[in-house]
Amino acid sequence: MEYLVNVSIPVCVNSTRFVEVPYLIGVIILFMAIEYWLVGWSDNAGDFFFFNVRLLPVHVSMHFVHG
Repeated sequence: MEYLVNVSIPVCVNSTRFVEVPYLIGVIILFMAIEYWLVGWSDNAGDFFFFNVRLLPVHVSMHFVHG
């Protein structure tokens, strides 16, 4: 049975990275909303959503690459 411990530990550690994805997306959207309005970019809602859609994958991938 002890050989199963060494096999299951990497699975548990790697699965915790996916558990935090909803939290990560929420924090990123909140950060981008604050950043967008503080910088003073366009007041157009379409530009704001394009900004979020364009940069959300960048922030998520940077989190998974750099931890």
